[in-house]
Amino acid sequence: SEEDLRRLFTETIPAAAREKKWGRKRVMLYLHGGLNSEADGAKRAVAFRDKCLANEIYPLHLMWETGPLETIGDVIGDLFTQADERAGGGLLDGLRNAKDLALELTASPIGGPMWSEMKENAWRASDHRQGKGAIQLMKQYALAALNEASEDERKTWELHVVAHSAGSILFAHAVEHLCSLGIPFKTLQFFAPAIRIDEFKQYALPAIKDGRCPKPTMYMLTEQQELDDEVGPYGRSLLWLVSNAFEDQRGTPLLGMKFCFKHEPALRRQFKEVIESAPRNTAGATCTSQTHGGFDNDAPAMNAVLTRILGK
Repeated sequence: SEEDLRRLFTETIPAAAREKKWGRKRVMLYLHGGLNSEADGAKRAVAFRDKCLANEIYPLHLMWETGPLETIGDVIGDLFTQADERAGGGLLDGLRNAKDLALELTASPIGGPMWSEMKENAWRASDHRQGKGAIQLMKQYALAALNEASEDERKTWELHVVAHSAGSILFAHAVEHLCSLGIPFKTLQFFAPAIRIDEFKQYALPAIKDGRCPKPTMYMLTEQQELDDEVGPYGRSLLWLVSNAFEDQRGTPLLGMKFCFKHEPALRRQFKEVIESAPRNTAGATCTSQTHGGFDNDAPAMNAVLTRILGK
């Protein structure tokens, strides 16, 4: 609610920082992906809290409406059963590529509108007609808190952003608001961003190029890991499904897909780091997530996030 946001920025964050006598007031804004229920978002916020606070990082989670997408695996399961029955039963289950193509074509009329609605929610968070989008309110209350701080105090604040999957779409529309807070924007980290490459270039890249936004670090699956992942009976990762079924054109290039990103050498140069996930139990690996949804449950990846925020 608006009251919760006001209290968060005018009371909770400064109080937490004062009580622990933090030298730097680091705020980590975490933007979750598009297959998360409200309960999932709340569990993640609780799971992150103590570890972040122990490292003098204040985690701020924006729990945004992703519609019924969290049930898409069940929806696809039903669609697969229907498609398989039309094929005579058992046929598609043995033909992986045919099965995935059938699911993409069948899921598109249902998943496409869901995805479009979610993207509009991401946009409206920064551009609500009545100024009540979550990013708009966050900026309003953050500026109110900062205006009460001295110039020396404001210099101790830092902004860090972590965006998972569709959270990158939310970030792309929010970037101008975040850059105008008047505090150092220190790090930007993406987990398998689900944003279209053309939309990333349109909305986020200008601020990166002119230095108002830090060059991002990206964590991504390898091409084989993308193909080994699944969404319900769909035998590839969510990004493949979005690219081939949910966007308005089949094969839409997405930023977090290695298959697409490797063909963008100029764009790659705008990233500080690109980290491909290693196999599990790889010694010294920065990231070992094997699935699209597993990055924020992966201990090496989360330790890497903390390392880059802390700079040590």
